Amino acid sequence: METEGNPGTPEVHQEPTEKLNEGTDVTTGVEEIAFRSRELAVKEAELALRERALTQQQSQRSPWRDPVILGIIAALIGFMSSVANTFFQGRSSAQAERLKFQSNLILEAIKTGDPAKAATNLSFFVQLGFIDDPNNKIQGFIAHRNETPVLPSPVSIPIPAKSFSPIRGLDSKSPESIAATPVGFLGSIGGEQAFCTAWLVSNNLVVTADYCVKGMSPADFSFRAGYLSASATGEMYRVNRIVERSPQGGFAVIETQGSPGTTYGVMKFANRKPVIGEPIVVVHHPEGRELSISGVATQCRVTAVSDVDFHHDCDTAGGSGGAPVLSRRDFSVLGMVYSGGPGGEVARSISSALMKYATPSKAE
Repeated sequence: METEGNPGTPEVHQEPTEKLNEGTDVTTGVEEIAFRSRELAVKEAELALRERALTQQQSQRSPWRDPVILGIIAALIGFMSSVANTFFQGRSSAQAERLKFQSNLILEAIKTGDPAKAATNLSFFVQLGFIDDPNNKIQGFIAHRNETPVLPSPVSIPIPAKSFSPIRGLDSKSPESIAATPVGFLGSIGGEQAFCTAWLVSNNLVVTADYCVKGMSPADFSFRAGYLSASATGEMYRVNRIVERSPQGGFAVIETQGSPGTTYGVMKFANRKPVIGEPIVVVHHPEGRELSISGVATQCRVTAVSDVDFHHDCDTAGGSGGAPVLSRRDFSVLGMVYSGGPGGEVARSISSALMKYATPSKAE
């Protein structure tokens, strides 16, 4: 039994149970974190090894097994197949068209009713290369002219005469004659064979259809004005340059040497669209003949109008291309002759691009 207040007997102190448990929990938590860290490091190392193996596998794999590359190759093969198919179809079509052309040409060549003439026609086309004769079968028929097969000659159907009035047959002071004075033709250098009609819009500028000078240089042709007959041939003017050629507008503007406009005058533009039913005339060199006019002996009119051209029923012919179509009201230019055929005559309207070359006419 301890004596109270005995200093010789030491007191025994014990740590509380809660503090001991707390220290144990801390130690366990640190060990858990260390374990998780080691586990994470192992997994990261394993993942790195897998990624490296996958990279090596992809680098060793053939690019031809790549789905993107395979898709591109398939598309290229399809495209090349399409191009090849189109080429061979086009070639086959061209061959078929040539065979059709040659067959029609042979039929036309033997529509004479005369074996000798048929043989001559066939020989001519074979020599020119229009008809193929690789095995000389046609030449074999030609060698026996009297035995060459023929077809009956077609019955000749008369073509109605076209109405062209020579300007020289009109009163020189008539409005038609005065209006026609600035009109001439384009002719080839040398023989000066007329191939298109043209007309003055200034002292040294003439207008015609764009196709009349396609592929030509100024040295290839000239402009002749005042050609009324074999004895009144007018004057020829060399060409300096083609100022503008507009397939879209349907016109060409040509600069000549000299100043023909001061002698023959210039045309004036109507600066409006034609009206259906409006009386018109065409001044031209049909078939390269003397300056003539359509719409005087037999009246002609505008029959239809569209945005860029109009139809009419005036008579024209080869060499009329580019000719001015004039209103009979004031003989101003509504358009120019552009084409013709079974569907009717077509004139190209005057465009704003062409209007910029206009100058006042002496007749105004």
